[in-house]
Amino acid sequence: MTATDRPQSEPDRLRFNEERIRLLHKSRPQNRAVQVSGGLFVCMALFSLWHLDLQWGRLFADPSEPGLFRFLNQDIRPHVTRQPDWTWADLGTWLLTLLRDYGLRATWGTLLLATAAMGLAGFGGLLLAPLAARTLTVPDPYMGLQNGRRSLLSSAVRSLCLAMRALPEYVLGFLLLALLSGSTWPAVLALALHNAGILGRLFGDSLEDVPVTPMRGLAAGGARPSGLLLFGGAPQAFSRWLAYIFYRFETCVREATVLGMLGVISIGYYAKEMRSRQFYDELFVLVLLGALLVLLADALSGWLRSRLRQG
Repeated sequence: MTATDRPQSEPDRLRFNEERIRLLHKSRPQNRAVQVSGGLFVCMALFSLWHLDLQWGRLFADPSEPGLFRFLNQDIRPHVTRQPDWTWADLGTWLLTLLRDYGLRATWGTLLLATAAMGLAGFGGLLLAPLAARTLTVPDPYMGLQNGRRSLLSSAVRSLCLAMRALPEYVLGFLLLALLSGSTWPAVLALALHNAGILGRLFGDSLEDVPVTPMRGLAAGGARPSGLLLFGGAPQAFSRWLAYIFYRFETCVREATVLGMLGVISIGYYAKEMRSRQFYDELFVLVLLGALLVLLADALSGWLRSRLRQG
């Protein structure tokens, strides 16, 4: 359609646009399976909300009773502001004291926990990646057509990675707590094992996606699978590996705040203490501090990944 075919008057343009919208609506892609699954999901969500004993009345209870209104109007208010003669200086002193006694130590502990776990997870992912890559575990790596070919070793390692990432970190931490109580290892290993399974699968997929021409050249020259990995696959996939590590690090920081409830010094550890003492105002500050830490980790991770993509 050219510009001269389009209607010039306002009513004609409106009818023309309505007709185009109607034709686009009729020609939109339709998938019956997607529609049915979407409808089932909505029905299941509504059924779950109705079937669970959520006690909606308690959520919107009178401000004098435990509920959302009292929590927002009273519980999370700093206790110094509940005094009739409070000043902003009193609020600042209370906040600085809280950060000095709990906040900075909790933040530092969370960062140490997340960094140690990601270091172990990255090392585990590097060990799993060559075994998970189907292009490296076949009898003739990168030579000939690989369509339909499967390696029993890569299938087993991929299943192992799936099992590792399927384990919830908090549940795994509780299991490890029975073996390694009194130390930081349960939280570190819980995060490391979960993320190693994710990174092992992602690293293996990265090795499969590297340009095949230089890899075939190395293979034709007699390079063994270890040589293909060290001199071909790893250098080409290294930047993507780093991007995956930075991506998982921001998630690991968020998970480390929760795993502190196992007894490791972190934001979650002090949040559990404040909850048991019903100091909801201090708990709210720690929650905000944890959210700020996650946002900073996300911003740093996003910036580093963008730099890697540009490079």
